[in-house]
Amino acid sequence: MRQLHRLPFRKSVFCVSLLVAMGSASLVVAESCEAEFKTQLEKLDLPKERIKDSYTIDIYETSGSRISRVEGWVSFNDCKGNLVVKFERSCLFSSTYTTTECTVPGVKKF
Repeated sequence: MRQLHRLPFRKSVFCVSLLVAMGSASLVVAESCEAEFKTQLEKLDLPKERIKDSYTIDIYETSGSRISRVEGWVSFNDCKGNLVVKFERSCLFSSTYTTTECTVPGVKKF
């Protein structure tokens, strides 16, 4: 009889553990793309004095439960707009573009 009472508890512990692991995996994805983001920025050979700020963000699926991709964003000191570097969920580079007034040689502008 005691085994029956423990089953719901074990199931609850498993579900909580699974949710924590999934949340940790999402964090690892974003952190792991930081290196790829820096690599892509180095390839663009942007002068450091141009860069005001840079960071990566997770973009979630519509359901909000799973990361669909990661984006790196750069804001500039010398123009209004941003450089966006897109990565697949696995941190594989996807594309780059700039917005508003900002331009970067070799990068499409939207």
